[in-house]
Amino acid sequence: MSMLELTSTKQWRDEPVVDYINRWRNLSLDCKDMLSEISSIDMCVQGIQ
Repeated sequence: MSMLELTSTKQWRDEPVVDYINRWRNLSLDCKDMLSEISSIDMCVQGIQ
């Protein structure tokens, strides 16, 4: 998982926010780049629709 792929991850239509956050977190664990906690939160929140 690259940083670009992770930042393009968005919440699916009708996907509960909790499910999106869990899906995003699981993907972030496979990210090759180290993310700070603040950066991770910002990226995750940007994908919420």
